[in-house]
Amino acid sequence: NLEALAIERKLDNKRGISQSYINIGEGYLNVGDMNSANYYLNRGYEMAKEIGVKEDVMSALEGLSGIAVKQGNYKQALEYFQNYTDYKDSLLNEETNNQIAKLDAIYENDAKRKEISLLNKEKVLQDAAIQNQQLQKVIMGIALLLVLAILFFIYRGSQQRQKASALLSAQKEIVDEKNREITDSINYAQRIQKAVLKSDEREQSNFPEHFILFKPKDIVSGDFYWMLEKEDSIYITVADCTGHGVPGGFMSMLGVAFLNEINAQKEVLSPAKILEKLRAKIIKELGQKGEAGESRDGMDISMIRINKKNNKAEWAGANNPIWILSANNELINSSETVIKVNNSEYQFVEIKGNKQPVGFFINQKPFINHQINLNKGDMFYLFSDGYADQFGGEKGTKLMRKEFKQLIISSATEPIFKQKEILDNHFNQWRGNVDQIDDVCVVGVKV
Repeated sequence: NLEALAIERKLDNKRGISQSYINIGEGYLNVGDMNSANYYLNRGYEMAKEIGVKEDVMSALEGLSGIAVKQGNYKQALEYFQNYTDYKDSLLNEETNNQIAKLDAIYENDAKRKEISLLNKEKVLQDAAIQNQQLQKVIMGIALLLVLAILFFIYRGSQQRQKASALLSAQKEIVDEKNREITDSINYAQRIQKAVLKSDEREQSNFPEHFILFKPKDIVSGDFYWMLEKEDSIYITVADCTGHGVPGGFMSMLGVAFLNEINAQKEVLSPAKILEKLRAKIIKELGQKGEAGESRDGMDISMIRINKKNNKAEWAGANNPIWILSANNELINSSETVIKVNNSEYQFVEIKGNKQPVGFFINQKPFINHQINLNKGDMFYLFSDGYADQFGGEKGTKLMRKEFKQLIISSATEPIFKQKEILDNHFNQWRGNVDQIDDVCVVGVKV
């Protein structure tokens, strides 16, 4: 590729030079040389923009997005991905307009030729009628005019139907191609989101025994889970962002990026302090001022921090709660409601979060940091509202938190993998043929 670049420079072929830069950059990306890959891809990107070759610009942006993902710069990866999508849409619109213009020109020329041919035939018939029988001139002329008029309308109707059919076919192809482009873009966003979210299998060796039930409504999810091991502390979080699908997916990736940025400093923060910092960052970065018509994006969160040495925990929540099953009568250091379950060895505790989101809120207050004493064998659950809000069953109603809670309690003594299986099977059976209405994320942890 370096030799090809040298040749293209001698020929002063800017398109060839641009493609050579991009090919060299992709080669360095494949072998993990990020600095060289970034240098050549940026050179190819700038030259492709200069000469206006959108296909090369898109190839360079795709490579630069890959570099950003591998370097952990997910915000930059999203910006490259959005530019990539804009160029694809622009290219598709140009191709679509050219195709429609060509179809219109073909059918207009064809119609004119057919009209001329019919007029010539009309003249021949009229001359023949005059020569054969003058007495029948008026009658034959009227008859021929009627026949020609009928033929003309039949012909025009046929032509219009054919033109409409061809245009519909072309439009269908355009829509199908657009859908494929959109699906490809969303699948690309899904790959970025999977890279951002830590997988269940990777966390088994570093964190307490746990399960993650993660079921996006669409290809990408507005729900996300976040886990971090820092010094003697373990953070576990479940968040539900505004919206689902692509808008929710963008918010979830921003949420993970902001949480990583907040916890990059040396200080070990409490969950409440992290939620306050996260709220401030979302309001600042999204420009939220409480004005009419502006973005009200944000998220509901349940976050716990566990001390690995003594199992003491801190928890804070925004709209979402934490559920705990424990045999300890002194589970929490506050007057929370404790519900006894059938098995007298366990107690069910629900701690509710602040009634405010992590984002702009008119009457925002500091988040409350709850202290919890966990014992070995205790279970706790963090979740979004997607599971309990799902419609289904015989009457097509919501599953509701009451049934979700009973399902958690009844399966709490089962092995951790079995609990996830029970929740997943029950959700699918309840939903049946009803569409999933929201993203679902449930994390269960055994201390």
